[in-house]
Amino acid sequence: MENFDYKKYLAEGRLLKENIADFLNVNYEEIVSKLGNPGSDFEIIGDNKVATAGDGNEGIDISFDKNHMDKLFPKDDPYNEVKELTIAGKVVYYNDYRGSKMNELNEMDESATQYLAIMRNLYPGKSWEELTPSERFKVRSTYEDFN
Repeated sequence: MENFDYKKYLAEGRLLKENIADFLNVNYEEIVSKLGNPGSDFEIIGDNKVATAGDGNEGIDISFDKNHMDKLFPKDDPYNEVKELTIAGKVVYYNDYRGSKMNELNEMDESATQYLAIMRNLYPGKSWEELTPSERFKVRSTYEDFN
């Protein structure tokens, strides 16, 4: 074990044992200056490697562990990009799901749900592809009447 770096081993151990939420809350002003207001204090919600701030629908998840974040937020998901940031000299990894991307996705989901409900009500058992152009027009018109 000649290559064993005892100082690095101790430093990594302390880093992993440090509560990420406490670290982020102590450095809250720096986070606000770099990322904007996260919406609340950071707290551990189930996963002790990730601290979350926000209102339940929008927020920021931050961790010291990049591999863990990459598992939670796969690279092929465009709405859950993991980025790197240095806070108080320590590198952290975060997923920011505040703002337009999530709002856009939620609005798209809501619109799609409304379209499906109208379509199923007007034409039970038919998929969008099975509708005739006039039936599709009726679905769109009904949707527009509600919105």
